Amino acid sequence: LARTEGGRYAVQLRAIGISDKAGYGTTVAQLPNQSLEDFGRAAADELRGAFKALDDAKKCWDLQTTKPDDAVKAALSALRDQPNHGLAEYCLGEIAAARKAPADTLIAHYAAATKGDPQSLDAWSQLAIEYQQKNDSTNTVRVFQEMLRVAPTNQPLREQAFRLFINYGRPEAAKQVAEEGLAIDPTNADLWDLKSNACLFLEDFPCAVDALEQVFTVDSAKADSLFYNKISVAASQPPDKPDTVRFLKWASKGAAKYPTSGTMLAHLANAYGYAGPLDSAVAVVQRLMAVDSSDLRPVLRSIQALAAAKRVQEAFPLGEYVERLGEADDKQNYAVILVNAALPLLQQEGQDLPAAATMARKAVVLSVSGGRVAVNANYVLGLATALQLPQLDQAIMDGKSCELAQKSQALLEEAATALAAGESANASAAAQYQKLVDGFRPRIESQIKAFCK
Repeated sequence: LARTEGGRYAVQLRAIGISDKAGYGTTVAQLPNQSLEDFGRAAADELRGAFKALDDAKKCWDLQTTKPDDAVKAALSALRDQPNHGLAEYCLGEIAAARKAPADTLIAHYAAATKGDPQSLDAWSQLAIEYQQKNDSTNTVRVFQEMLRVAPTNQPLREQAFRLFINYGRPEAAKQVAEEGLAIDPTNADLWDLKSNACLFLEDFPCAVDALEQVFTVDSAKADSLFYNKISVAASQPPDKPDTVRFLKWASKGAAKYPTSGTMLAHLANAYGYAGPLDSAVAVVQRLMAVDSSDLRPVLRSIQALAAAKRVQEAFPLGEYVERLGEADDKQNYAVILVNAALPLLQQEGQDLPAAATMARKAVVLSVSGGRVAVNANYVLGLATALQLPQLDQAIMDGKSCELAQKSQALLEEAATALAAGESANASAAAQYQKLVDGFRPRIESQIKAFCK
């Protein structure tokens, strides 16, 4: 019984036997100026047909397996007294199923049963089964939504509906299922987790993190490794705009609880890579490699970050993991980082030719011989070594140094070889620097003769 907006009453009625699968239900609204006494009579009149049909409907149910023809006659009699009587239609649906009737026949009976008794979860369940067998996802979703309105506190049903909606590619409906459950029970951690799954399917990552934080608030005991992995992944998305604050927060918590988990340490290294400080990212990557060196992507991300900060030489200890454990693609990626970091060091401003040569040498070794990366690495190496020859020349003469003369000779040979291998990167520049190398050859040979006795 409830009051309507106009102040009148409305009553929801249902007539059903204690063990019956369905019955009959209706809603009666009080008319304007209708007395409560007349309203009560009107409500009773609405159920007159249902009560009259009840005996025949029960007779159908009792006879459906032993005397199905008599059962059908009883059901039809019940339906004459009360159209859409839930139990009578449900019974006809069961008989039709036993007789292998077409699916549409079964659907018609079960749908009529739900029309007559919208509160019959059994009738809705049978209707859902028939729609599922027809692969009718639209009607299956609709029926499950009705079932949840009938039994809103039925947690197994809610979880079943959620999984079904996800499988049908209806994450919005799945999210609604979770939210409707949370409106009833806001402290249900499982429902918050279900909502997070729907948000992830929708790629609504802030929503997923919000829901998972509620899981932690409601029941922190559920914060296992799966939880920390899920919330860290959600906070790290999308890659071009992650939630850096919450990513670092939850990755830190996960790594603190599972300090030897490669997954948790990888999340933490990635989070530091986004949020900083960079030194912390490097430290965590080193911890990660001690635990699990199977995935070198965190290593390469830290190397890239150090290179972007113009600290690539500090990445050499991390690079050793790539050199020792990396696949060809890992090494190639590292080589690209090194070449890109070496190029600016060739310019007059901030020039560091020995450092550029060191990076290029590593890149040559790491890259695929003859490939584009290898060609570029050799070209950079050729320039970095050739440009050192004029710088060393004055020091050799001033100190009459055999050691520096020998170093210059080694650089000369290295430059010649590298420029030849990297010629296709920039043929005209390679030829220009090759002339420089050739011009220094006799001078260096004379220095060796003069100072190395």
